[in-house]
Amino acid sequence: MYYDIANNKNCSNQVQGFSVLTGNGDPTSYIYYKRDGDNVTYKEWVPGPQGVADGHFSTKTDTVSRLINDYYVNQGQKDEVNGYVAKIKPEKEWLYQHNN
Repeated sequence: MYYDIANNKNCSNQVQGFSVLTGNGDPTSYIYYKRDGDNVTYKEWVPGPQGVADGHFSTKTDTVSRLINDYYVNQGQKDEVNGYVAKIKPEKEWLYQHNN
């Protein structure tokens, strides 16, 4: 998995300036997010009835404090989250590792 900022001509205007986290698959493998104080807005591509191509963005907003309270309280949760985070690389590093 890697992360980057959605700031290029290949990204929808709906996600320009959002951070992006992806496994580099089809559009459903991308999660776009933007933090504003304690709020975080995230968008994901939801396939339509005919498949991925006719899908749409689903947008949700949550608070960082609620996410922390729900998913980062006990040591087991912290270890799990930190383990995932340790595997996420910046896009350039991810591309280098997978192209060499």
